[in-house]
Amino acid sequence: MSSMTDIIHNARKEYNLTEEDMWKSIKILDRLLSVVEGLDKKEAERAKISFIDITNKGHFPLDFAAEIVAKLHSKGAKGEHWTIEQIDTTAKQLGLPFAANITSGDKLYAFNAFWHDMHANGDSEEKIFTDAFLFYFDDEDFEGNSKPWKYYKGMVW
Repeated sequence: MSSMTDIIHNARKEYNLTEEDMWKSIKILDRLLSVVEGLDKKEAERAKISFIDITNKGHFPLDFAAEIVAKLHSKGAKGEHWTIEQIDTTAKQLGLPFAANITSGDKLYAFNAFWHDMHANGDSEEKIFTDAFLFYFDDEDFEGNSKPWKYYKGMVW
């Protein structure tokens, strides 16, 4: 049996598929992924992450970041601690500029994941926020598009 990749590749070459046809194909693959998710959640998650890695060039899409943040938990806390609006406002107030390529999803995941890791230490909200920024968005040694995405991907892979 031919793989879905082979089928789509050959169809694009031989039948000049339109963008609309490609979107229809993606919707079918999305339904297929839902079936796989019911059978093997870890493999379905890996497929979704691989897809996001390609389509979003190694950045968090906001809806996926929100899904992940909702699942975060730590001592007495669960889910989102800071909204994207609070993150943007606080960063501006503290004079912490984001690179142009950083997405709202990158920010939502990074600040909330860092908060869940650090809030029990007794540090102030401002210190946790600033440290999250320095760790994820002001790292001169990091090479790549999005450190939050790379860390998340590394943890679940």
